[in-house]
Amino acid sequence: MIGFLICALLLVILQMVTGWWWWIMVVPFAYFLVRRARMQTAMITGAAASGTVWLVWSLYKWLIGGADLIAERVAGALQIQQPAGLVLVTFLIAAIAGGLAAAAGASIRASVRRST
Repeated sequence: MIGFLICALLLVILQMVTGWWWWIMVVPFAYFLVRRARMQTAMITGAAASGTVWLVWSLYKWLIGGADLIAERVAGALQIQQPAGLVLVTFLIAAIAGGLAAAAGASIRASVRRST
């Protein structure tokens, strides 16, 4: 739970300050590179933090932020019937990327620790 909160808070702060999307991979990777955790725990935590942040952000942009036009165009380009489906796709992409990055960080930490 602490890992989820730390990763999610760092993701929100860094994405609001810089606007770069790739923080969803850097933050979970770096966090589990320095914190010892099992790979499954790291993957679930990274996926949950990254996915939740992007889910909330995309819902905010779609419902409140007035991004209807761009959501409709991107949904049409991806052949998604409704722009709401784009929110789900965004969540899934962020969760997969964050989970794999966190698992990679935990795996590298475990392999370095074994070799020393």
